[in-house]
Amino acid sequence: MRKLIYLVFATIALSLFATGVGPTHLNIFRNFGGLLQAISLPLDSLDAIRFSPNIPEDTPLPDPDPPVGPDTIPHDTIPPWWNPDIPGDSIPGDSIPDIDIPDIDLPDEGDNGDDSNIGDDEDHGQNDGDSDQGDDEGGDDSDDDSDDSGDDQEEPADTIPPSYDSIYVSSVQGRMKVWPIAQVDSTVFGTNVPTIFIDVEDGAEITSKVDYRNATLRINGYGHYDDVAPTAVSIRGRGNSTWYDFPKKPYRLKFSKKISLCGLTKAKSYCLIANYIDCTLARNAIAFYIAQQLEMPYTNHSIPVNLVVNGEPCGAYMLTEKTGINAGSVDLDETQAIMWEIDPNYDEDYKFYSERFELPVMVKDPDLAEIAEGMDSVTPDSLLRYWQADFQRMENALATDSINTWDYIDMASVIDYVLVYTVCANLELQYPKSMFLYKEHVDSLYKMGPVWDFDWAFTFYNGQESSIYTRRMFVYDAPGSDFFEAMVKTDEFMEAYKARWRTFLSKVWPNLLTYLDQYTALTRVSALENGELWPKGGTPAFPNIASTATFDSNVLALRTWLSRRVAWLNSHSHLGLY
Repeated sequence: MRKLIYLVFATIALSLFATGVGPTHLNIFRNFGGLLQAISLPLDSLDAIRFSPNIPEDTPLPDPDPPVGPDTIPHDTIPPWWNPDIPGDSIPGDSIPDIDIPDIDLPDEGDNGDDSNIGDDEDHGQNDGDSDQGDDEGGDDSDDDSDDSGDDQEEPADTIPPSYDSIYVSSVQGRMKVWPIAQVDSTVFGTNVPTIFIDVEDGAEITSKVDYRNATLRINGYGHYDDVAPTAVSIRGRGNSTWYDFPKKPYRLKFSKKISLCGLTKAKSYCLIANYIDCTLARNAIAFYIAQQLEMPYTNHSIPVNLVVNGEPCGAYMLTEKTGINAGSVDLDETQAIMWEIDPNYDEDYKFYSERFELPVMVKDPDLAEIAEGMDSVTPDSLLRYWQADFQRMENALATDSINTWDYIDMASVIDYVLVYTVCANLELQYPKSMFLYKEHVDSLYKMGPVWDFDWAFTFYNGQESSIYTRRMFVYDAPGSDFFEAMVKTDEFMEAYKARWRTFLSKVWPNLLTYLDQYTALTRVSALENGELWPKGGTPAFPNIASTATFDSNVLALRTWLSRRVAWLNSHSHLGLY
């Protein structure tokens, strides 16, 4: 068996991701038509993994005995790519790319298969041990491997095939699957991201972003995060265009009491962001990272997860805090504070259009009805009028030269907020969309933030991927542009903004690409699996959305775009603002 593992390393670059609880999955990446396709198989459903020499492509696999069906593996572990009815691979043989497999130097006969003859690289010994562990789970295979080792000791080297071209995987139920090594890019044991399992009551679908459904949630953290035992949760849809326009849906989670998920601050509400149009699954994460490095308060966190709902894999998601006044997000006294959302969807209960810039202003938090219940002679509408007048005083200051703008809104928060959106080329501030600002109490200054919603940014432009990195921020005749131009076109703002830009270049930018590399290395397996579930296409309105099936090239494009974007901003006379 050791010789087999040695040969495997030379031909398909076997990789191992071990966690504190050991490997949990075998992930096989096939190179087909220039794309990497992912197959993820839970190790507890596997019996053995074997690499076989020169198996003809049309060789039938043995029938399982006794016969088994897909339901014999628990519904939350059977991979969607496993088809027990297809012997071998379903890809036609003439579509398999031709590759040259190098000859392998075999051990001398006198070496007797000792570990020292496998190679000096520690990885060989480690993976050998893990292969034995997988065989132990299968029961009798550990004995078979011992016999194989003995056979290897006696068999002359010239009788061992010089190369291996097939990988067999057999399940504990007796099913077997074979892939030509020519199609295998790499195999990976384990996963770097947790999996969230949600089972909705009666197996119901989640069809509303208003009405919650009762469900049970559990999390397998695979040693990276704490597991969560089955826990009652309510779930509904969330978002605007992401809910209505795309097949991969985002969700809102609500618990009856505060709970910590994947290391986040305890809270009752969380969001599962689908990132359907983000072919790198990293745009929000990069924006949050920049904001965190600038020490912007209440910035969200990005936790990559895999999601399974009612036993069906849904792909790669981002778990993050629900933005609002709560312990996990903007942690303020809701009896004293106000948080506004400015967005043309205009779909909250308490809202108004501002007088000067015609901004669609909505109360994000607190719930004015709940606040009014605890106060005498106060109604939700009277609270809205009170805070509306306060907002209008701030807006009037922006629109009036004789009034000092910075007596009403915090300049430092505006600078950091605009800088993050400018680096990421998130032009939604022009409308504006998904824009938040808050006030701690009536006598404090307004502050911008938290930053939010960056899927329509970076390389995504006009509904598709784009290499254009020279987009300026506030150049269109729109309410958001008018609002920000009243601040950014002042000498006082530009002087302070340029100083902050120098801080970004010296303290944030040197580590940004490293963070991107680390984050995408963490999510790569999950992203490629996601690409199998959500291939390239999109919707009639957005037909050219790229898929994470081309994850590696997508990440390279984003990395290149970021470098060019920052260099261009640094050379622009107004740093890309207008």
